[in-house]
This record gives sequence, C-alpha cells and structure tokens, in this order.
Amino acid sequence: MLGPILVFFCLISFKKYKVNFESTFLIIFSVPIFFIVFVESVLVRANANWAAVALIATLILFINHAYRFSKYMISLTNFFNFLICVVLYYLIGSTSNVHIFDRINGMSSFVNFLHSGPLSNEKYLVVQNRLLYSSLSYYLKDSEKILLTPYIPGDVYANHFQISNPLPKTFNKSFIFLGDIKSLKYLDNKKLIKKKITKKTKFKKEPIKIYEISF
Repeated sequence: MLGPILVFFCLISFKKYKVNFESTFLIIFSVPIFFIVFVESVLVRANANWAAVALIATLILFINHAYRFSKYMISLTNFFNFLICVVLYYLIGSTSNVHIFDRINGMSSFVNFLHSGPLSNEKYLVVQNRLLYSSLSYYLKDSEKILLTPYIPGDVYANHFQISNPLPKTFNKSFIFLGDIKSLKYLDNKKLIKKKITKKTKFKKEPIKIYEISF
C-alpha cells in the first residue's frame, strides 16, 4: 500500500535518515505493530489488514523522508501506484484467471449455485469458516437469507460472528450447513443430517461440504 518505489528508496537511503522527535514518534506507532503481526504470522496465522493500523504513521514517515531528498520520487510513486491500481481493477473486474486472484474468483458463481440449488427452499444458512462467512454475508446482504455460525455456549469466541450471529443451542429450524458436521454436535434438538454435495471452488483449496439439516 505504500508502494514499492517509495519503500525501496527509503531503504537504500536509510543512512541519511534524520532522527528527531517527529520520526521517533512515528516509528513508535508503526514498527512495533509490524513486528507483532510478523511474529503472529510465524507462530499461527495473520491477515495483512491487521498491520493496517500502522499504515498512516509509516506513510507519513516515508513521505517526509522522501520529500527531504527527492520530491520527484513522490510523484513517481504516486504515478506507479495509480497504474498498478488501474491494472488490478481491470484484472479483477474482468475475472482474470491469474492464479493470484483465486481467493476472490468464483465467489459470485458459488453464491448463484447456492441460490439455485441448496438454498432455493431454505431461509437459514450456517457457515463454519470465518472467511467464507464474511464473503457470503457480503454477497447475500440484500437477500432474505439469514446467516449463522456454530458456537458452543460458554466456549471461547473464535471470531466476532460467533458473538453477533451464533447458531443457538436450541435451534429447531431446517438450514443449509457449510463446514465440518462435527461442529453441530452441541445442538440439543434431534436432527436429520443429509449430505447434499461436495463443491470444488477456486477460492478454497479444499472442497466445501454442503449439508441439509432438518429437525
């Protein structure tokens, strides 16, 4: 998000960096965050947007440094970043088959598949995976479908969807479930489980298991 040209320029001119109160202040609000997210990515898993809180301080720090030595470098960075944005906008908009877009390609077709198939006669959709839940909630925001996610009462929350939209322990209405069927063992009411299909998609390495749950 900072731009490769700006970052590369600041790295190669690091020896000329001026240490003062302003730069120290900005470093305090950026470097520790990057370090924490880096460590977390090594130990478990981290998303790139977690480090976004350090973006503003880092951008001001780098721009200030570049401005002191080369105003032309800032203009070049802006032009290059704008060009990259246009290219990415075109590739995403045209649903390019480039491998790096696999995480976002195919979601709309998967939602259409759910609407025309498993979800055609069901109101409730229960999704176990957090990222899949997030994407589906966006595509289904204007529909009458209700999204829920499994959560055992009293257990530690794994994501904020388990706080806002948990599947109640006493739930007794039929729904379509995406995920590991073992995560529904906590439900009190006797249920009938029917596996509908295993769907392969571009945005997930493993096929998505789709179940029909009725009471």
